[in-house]
Amino acid sequence: MLEALRDGRYQALARRVPRMLEEEQFHWDFAEGRVHELVRLPGGREQLQARVDESLPELLCWFGRPGEPGVEALLGGGLLSRGNRELRQGYLDRVGPLLRQAGIRPPAGDDELPWRRWNPLQRRLETCPWCGSGQVEQVGMVGTTVMTSQWICNACHSPFQRIRNRGRGGGDDPRGASDEP
Repeated sequence: MLEALRDGRYQALARRVPRMLEEEQFHWDFAEGRVHELVRLPGGREQLQARVDESLPELLCWFGRPGEPGVEALLGGGLLSRGNRELRQGYLDRVGPLLRQAGIRPPAGDDELPWRRWNPLQRRLETCPWCGSGQVEQVGMVGTTVMTSQWICNACHSPFQRIRNRGRGGGDDPRGASDEP
C-alpha cells in the first residue's frame, strides 16, 4: 500500500512515504525473525498456521474487493498507483515466500477470501458479538430500525444486528457484499 502511495501523483504524500517505508523495513525484519523463531518451538508451526488462518484472510480483505469504489476513486485520482488485486497480490508476494519457507500455507487468492462476511464500511469481517464465531450470515436487510440489518450466528444460534451501509456498495446487500470477489 505504501509503495502504491509513494508512486501516486500526490507529491506531499509521495515525499513522506519513503521514510515510512524505511520504518516498515524494521517491522519486516522483526516479523521475519519472529516467524523463524516460532516455527522452531514445539508446536510453533501449528500455532502460527492457526494464527495465519485466523487473521490473514481478514487482512487480505482489507485491501478491498476488486473494483471497490473507494479504492477505484483513489486510483482514478492518482493517489494510488495500483488497484485492489495488485495491492493484495503485492502483499502476498512479500509475505508468501516467508510463510511457505516456514511451512505455513497462506490463502491462494481472492477466491478463498471470506467476502460474504466482509463489511466494507467498517473494514472488518463480521463475527458474532456473543461467541466470536465467524459462522454468521445476514438474514434480514432491515432490523428493528431501518438503519440496522439482522444477522444470525450459526455456531451459537444468537441473533444480532449491525448498522447498515445504506446507499453504498452494490446490489441489494446493504454492506455491498455478495458471493463474488
